[in-house]
Amino acid sequence: MGAWITREWTDPQTGKRKREQVDIDLPPDPRDRFVVEWLEPSGGRRREKVKGRGFLAKCLAVEKMNYVNTMLSRMKHRAWVFQDSRQKAKHGTDKCPWSVGWLDSLGKRRSKRIGDKLSAMRYAREVETHMAMGDPLCRNVTWESGKRHYLKKSLEYIAAHRRRRSLATRDQIVKALDHFERLCKPRWIHEIDASMIGEFAEKRSREECRGKQIGPSTVNRDLKYVRLVLNKFVEWGMMTRVPEFKMLNEGPPCTEEWTYFVQGLEGGDIKIGYTKGPPYGRLRSLDSGSPVPLKIIGLLAGDQEKKMHLRFASHRSRGEWFRPASELLQFIAVNAQDSMPPAE
Repeated sequence: MGAWITREWTDPQTGKRKREQVDIDLPPDPRDRFVVEWLEPSGGRRREKVKGRGFLAKCLAVEKMNYVNTMLSRMKHRAWVFQDSRQKAKHGTDKCPWSVGWLDSLGKRRSKRIGDKLSAMRYAREVETHMAMGDPLCRNVTWESGKRHYLKKSLEYIAAHRRRRSLATRDQIVKALDHFERLCKPRWIHEIDASMIGEFAEKRSREECRGKQIGPSTVNRDLKYVRLVLNKFVEWGMMTRVPEFKMLNEGPPCTEEWTYFVQGLEGGDIKIGYTKGPPYGRLRSLDSGSPVPLKIIGLLAGDQEKKMHLRFASHRSRGEWFRPASELLQFIAVNAQDSMPPAE
């Protein structure tokens, strides 16, 4: 949290002093006094009064606040040595051990008890070196805290941009992270390496979904989402670099093209569409979003979707759906095949 400005004034009715945080955009009262407050990385709260009143004092307070925010941003990459107050009360100032404190990439305060002051100062310089190199002692960031931070940031992004598609993608990312956590059980973010990624791909490819073995395309999708999150961890300084990802071979791309005719099991409108690959995969995706079960009543080889739409435009119901006119049904019965040819 950065610095903020508090205004102080005397209530004319009660005569009591009052304080509240300032809205910088609002003009000040000529009788107001201003105070700049902030939290130090060590946890202590500081406040500094600004001389004068009114508009000039507010300008000085804003200038002081900006200066403090600049210094706080620089202190994020610094470490400090200190003696714990409870240890000091227990052992005394001379025998109390010295500790090193710093802020990790999530903004949380971290500390480590060292011993004598000279060793603590050396360790503080080591911490600052790590942070300057973009590796702010990543071993202190757990997988749970990193995952929680990513989910929080993604929700803030979706709320700011109001993108429903981003919300759906986030759900898929959450599922991929859950699979990774279930199969590999990562504890610290810095421990994630290429061997762990390979182990995840191997275990995930051996799993089954709805009685069928998971295909390489599903595993590759999960790997891409895990890599996306790890890239964010590198950007936030939680790890030094993203490990190598080896995608599974999905085989040669499918070159088959089909124009399909889909209708409900109990009749109704007919959808004329196009797909590249096995049309029954497209049927499953259509069936999952349809209120009634669907079936393929005809197939044409190649991309003839636009040609069919123009030919039966007079029977169009909406979009790619057409009324089951006798002309359309007769064309399907004569020209279209009712199943895919067997593979050679």
